[in-house]
Amino acid sequence: MESDNKYDSNAIKVVFYNEGRGYKLGYVPRYYLSELTLILKKAENYKATIEKLNFETQFRDDDITVVVKVNY
Repeated sequence: MESDNKYDSNAIKVVFYNEGRGYKLGYVPRYYLSELTLILKKAENYKATIEKLNFETQFRDDDITVVVKVNY
């Protein structure tokens, strides 16, 4: 969670880590934040796995699909 985000203090950033380097993929859509924030705050440990990245065209947000599972 990104409490210092100037646009939304409930923002959840999605980052892909590879070989010690982080790549920001974007943010969880706002309409999922309230439910997901409650889940993440309750969990002692959690892991999010990106199941699918779908880049249909060059880097347009509407064409990127990220499916995330949270295990807690």
